Amino acid sequence: MKLKIYIHASHSAALRKHYFSADCIDLSSAGFLKLEEREIDFEPPPEAVLVAGTIDAYRAEQTKIRAEAQAKVSAIDERIQSLLAIEHKSDEAAKGSELPF
Repeated sequence: MKLKIYIHASHSAALRKHYFSADCIDLSSAGFLKLEEREIDFEPPPEAVLVAGTIDAYRAEQTKIRAEAQAKVSAIDERIQSLLAIEHKSDEAAKGSELPF
């Protein structure tokens, strides 16, 4: 199988350095300097390898999303517990200020 690739350069002003990349699409309209265009021979892996790799990527994404969601749930739980602790202290203070007569 033939695959067309584009070799680009981009500049990082912050680092004062050029970076190079090879892409399957021409990024010159997005501010990249197209240095070269090549056709290469490429033998794709078997479908089973592609499916297994895609499933692994989806599972990694699931794990990441679950971890992010759990962190958010934990943060909300902490806020709730903090409010409940304040409410509990307020109830105790109100009971303690009652006059015994």
